[in-house]
Amino acid sequence: MEAKNEYRKYQVKTISPVEKAYLETLKEISNKIDDKVIGTQPLCYCEELTLINCEMIDTDLAFEYSEVNADIKGHIDSIKNPKSGKIKVDRVGEVIKEGSIMEDTCEIVIKSEED
Repeated sequence: MEAKNEYRKYQVKTISPVEKAYLETLKEISNKIDDKVIGTQPLCYCEELTLINCEMIDTDLAFEYSEVNADIKGHIDSIKNPKSGKIKVDRVGEVIKEGSIMEDTCEIVIKSEED
């Protein structure tokens, strides 16, 4: 807990205006239904994010430090250190849970392994 508080202090001191605007934009994202997400490191640092029946195309290092409940159709290249919630996905190339600066309790369910 102490490390988490220290990191927050560090973030406040070092965040640029561009980074702050980016993070504020992410906070505005709350629900996506039947949507497509494309790119590297998408949907990181989100709070209370819900994705329903969404597709993630060419996405890697997704959901880092995010509070997320997601049902993803298709494949995600990699998921990295999601903070909390549950991610259900058809297929994932790699789940990375290392080097996290905070506790991550997110449950990741591979749909093909549920049966």
